[in-house]
Amino acid sequence: MVFAEYSDNSGSEGDPLNQGFDHFFGYNCQRHAHSYYPDYLWQDRRKIPLQNQPAVPGHAKLPPGSDPRNPAAYAAFQGTDYAPDRIRSAAVDFLRANKERPFFLYFPSTLPHVALHVPQADLEPWLKQGWHDPPFTAARGGYTPHFTPRAAYAAMISRLDSDVGVLLDELDRLQLTENTLVVFSADNGTTHLSEEVDAEFFNSVGELRGLKGSLYEGGVRVPTIVSWPGRIPAGTESDFVSGFEDWMPTLAEFTGARDVRRNDSIGGDGVSLVPVLTTLQQTERPWLYREFPGYGGQLSLRQGPWKLVRQNLSKGSETTELYNLETDPGERTNLAAEHPEKLTTLSTLVTEIRRPSKLFPLRPFDQGGDRGQ
Repeated sequence: MVFAEYSDNSGSEGDPLNQGFDHFFGYNCQRHAHSYYPDYLWQDRRKIPLQNQPAVPGHAKLPPGSDPRNPAAYAAFQGTDYAPDRIRSAAVDFLRANKERPFFLYFPSTLPHVALHVPQADLEPWLKQGWHDPPFTAARGGYTPHFTPRAAYAAMISRLDSDVGVLLDELDRLQLTENTLVVFSADNGTTHLSEEVDAEFFNSVGELRGLKGSLYEGGVRVPTIVSWPGRIPAGTESDFVSGFEDWMPTLAEFTGARDVRRNDSIGGDGVSLVPVLTTLQQTERPWLYREFPGYGGQLSLRQGPWKLVRQNLSKGSETTELYNLETDPGERTNLAAEHPEKLTTLSTLVTEIRRPSKLFPLRPFDQGGDRGQ
């Protein structure tokens, strides 16, 4: 089962039911998913009405003439029927309905993505922190205004923690914990929308450089927590470099669908993480490649401690950088001039491994539409 946000029209190529899932509950429109108080969600291809009349928009402005210093001016951005509650409940129902057979539950929560929508009861504990952050008024654009954005962001993260806890508790209640692999991770670094989410205040990426939209480590390096009692030793840690493409072959090997170390066709560019998860021993990946047509056009290549970063590709003002993450995890010192041989090696490898894309062209290399630009 899948819970996610997808393209706007049900029945499209991206519809989860057209991508191998048996059931779906949640959003299927990225814009729609910016509201946590929408007027409906999707169950498979049927709209399920929510008790938000009217719906709280993901993008909004304060009412004309309102005082941004008055918390009452933000009352219009509180709804009744919180979508994450509905989605979490549907996930619990799915676990109960499938407890007697193997299942795959994909639960990509929209929390804590903006807009900053969270029930007042969840906000209250964080208001006591006394942070006195300035209100987010959306005067210069962005998502829905909020009177206490720092408290709202913290409360949304706590809500995510709580939702994950509910699912884990349900696995315990159903006596499925010992036979269930649980993977928790994030899709990117903290947002760059600093008026809504104060990454500096929260020290969101620590010493790393970059935020969401960047191929610096702060934009792409995220923690991953994996649990399977009896199969994965508790309390162990690893800094093994991996990507989301590694989870398909990992799940295939864990479930016995295929021994991907003998036949890796199911994994594409991914590698099974079973060895590092179970024994903490695994040969490092030969490389980890990323490209992003957005934000000016970027690509990066990681090989061992070395990382190549090329930016502004679609702007005609390319910059090329080389970092040693072992000695410089914050990517502060560009070593391109000092290590031309390593720069050449990684640049050549990029040419060998990347494939053209018509849907998401990386200019100037590819030709195609404007998606991702």
